[in-house]
Amino acid sequence: MISQQQYRFSLDEKKIKNLEMLLPQHQKLKTFISPATLNKVPKIYLIRYKSKVIYVGITAQSISNRLRYGLNAQGKNGYHGYKWKKIKEPLRLCIYTFKNDTEERVEAIEAEIVYLIRNKTGAWPEYQTEIHFHNATESEKKIAERIYNEI
Repeated sequence: MISQQQYRFSLDEKKIKNLEMLLPQHQKLKTFISPATLNKVPKIYLIRYKSKVIYVGITAQSISNRLRYGLNAQGKNGYHGYKWKKIKEPLRLCIYTFKNDTEERVEAIEAEIVYLIRNKTGAWPEYQTEIHFHNATESEKKIAERIYNEI
């Protein structure tokens, strides 16, 4: 089962501000809600700025923990965090939670989404720094295409 949530937020001093859920229902929030907060459950998350997807990531952590880590990284062990963390204008976050799938399957879907973005727009997501990939099955490609069309 795949569930989708969409949020809008702004960044202020590496902290998430003005958090709003857009899908499945519009509401102002103080924090993310389930299933985005589940641990040990694979998720694909996409960051949109204006009309473009600028980053596609994967995590099995709570989205709150993953974003906090990427926003606050200072270069320890070579990781400087998200390149998009200095954008001050509102960002949109689309989260797809895969409760019954393996991380390897979700990584294949993530790679296909990034490939579709490159193939359809002519450019990789602007702030994409890495990608995990595996050869995708037809089912995984169809899921990636569906997600691409939704974003």
